[in-house]
Amino acid sequence: MIRSNVFRLPHSDLNEFLLADVGVQLNGLSVTVLSLLARSGVDPWSEAERLAALPPAAAITVMTSSIDSSPTCVLTGGDPASTASRLVALLPHQATETRLGGSSYDAFEVMHARLAILFFCGLAGALLFSALLSV
Repeated sequence: MIRSNVFRLPHSDLNEFLLADVGVQLNGLSVTVLSLLARSGVDPWSEAERLAALPPAAAITVMTSSIDSSPTCVLTGGDPASTASRLVALLPHQATETRLGGSSYDAFEVMHARLAILFFCGLAGALLFSALLSV
């Protein structure tokens, strides 16, 4: 029998944050950050990336607001601010970002840009070499 991983979440530095428990619903089911953000109408991965880029105090404020606005979530321990603080501590560090010219770039985007530049330099070199050989 073939097993499919279609519904399995891909590995991400955000998984620990997104899969963390926020509280429980009135029916006893667990509420994760992923479900909390999805129910608020935002893309959980995009929002988690945005929160990871914010200073911790700002991310805690945003998460506290998200927790407060959830009518179905009952916190299992503490107030919304302490829960938000615990959750924000699970976000990955901003070490994967490189600052270039005042903008924030993902390490993959920087590598992709460098490979594109290297490719075009190689292409230009090959064309120049070809032109010199034909003379």
